[in-house]
Amino acid sequence: MPEHTLTVNAELQRLLERVRVRRGMANLEQALEWLVKTRIRRISRQAGGNVLYLVSERDGTA
Repeated sequence: MPEHTLTVNAELQRLLERVRVRRGMANLEQALEWLVKTRIRRISRQAGGNVLYLVSERDGTA
């Protein structure tokens, strides 16, 4: 999985800490990953089960 850098301000840090404690996670990175995955799952359900296809930048085909 690709690595990304995120600047964490005080508000985000408080949110991640609440998630970490409630979910019994070891660190804020795990809490952030859980939040991102949860959001992706929620969005995919809202899409009505539509399939996402990888599109090549070159010619528009997968």
